[in-house]
Amino acid sequence: MNPPHASQPPQAPEPPRPPRPPVDRATAAACGADIRLHLVAGHMGEIPVSAQLTYTQADPYAVRLHCLTGPSTTVTWVLDRASLRSGLRRVSGLGDVVISPGPGSGSLSITLGSGPGAALLRAEAEEIRGFLRLTEHVVPYGAEGRHLDIDDLIARLRGAP
Repeated sequence: MNPPHASQPPQAPEPPRPPRPPVDRATAAACGADIRLHLVAGHMGEIPVSAQLTYTQADPYAVRLHCLTGPSTTVTWVLDRASLRSGLRRVSGLGDVVISPGPGSGSLSITLGSGPGAALLRAEAEEIRGFLRLTEHVVPYGAEGRHLDIDDLIARLRGAP
């Protein structure tokens, strides 16, 4: 007696995949992380804010902080990666973005804006450290200048195609 065997239906050939668009070397590497932020609201306490940090090789000096401010509204702030890193240890940043160690060693304060309308956000320092470690895999500290396309930057500043 022959052993039973399962018959397999004939498989259709896999459809050809569309060609991949060319990869722009400058934007090929990026990272992001969801983080927990809290808006410090004075006597009202703290209000949780959904946020994400993103970093790309194409803009190696900048970190983007995307804060969800409404059901479909996001506000994005551009932070200096070096200031974010040094803000874990001391006051860092200028103008509308100031980053500093929060009360206790476990938090980080981020002030966005200036004057009475400024927003004070509190982040967990370990989440920021973890994100900064991810950015180091994209562009190591000190290597940012090697990832800038100066010709493209000049062309964009001049309005050339």
